Amino acid sequence: MADTVWLKNGDKLTGTIQLVDSGKLLLKTEYAGSITLNMQKIATLESDQALLVKQDDFVGEHAKSLKPAGQGQVELVNGTAPRVVELASISQMLPPKPLVQDLTWSGTLDFSA
Repeated sequence: MADTVWLKNGDKLTGTIQLVDSGKLLLKTEYAGSITLNMQKIATLESDQALLVKQDDFVGEHAKSLKPAGQGQVELVNGTAPRVVELASISQMLPPKPLVQDLTWSGTLDFSA
């Protein structure tokens, strides 16, 4: 099943959502390879894959799927009560990884042994 991205100009792209970070969405397609899209140009999204969705450093959830909502919005289907969020409020989105589901950081990391 392919993920679908509807752009504000009416275009529709299909592929697999790889990552959302820093206001950009990375979509892997069969027809054009990986495409980077500006989140401000996206009207809504749809995905049947499970995704970790972070809205800021403290608010995040594991969505079982995404459903299209109004202009600039997406519905997070999480198994209990689906909720609609603004696309602009999403700071990160990525598929969950085995063992480590919510390990992200910003900035630099220095260590020595």
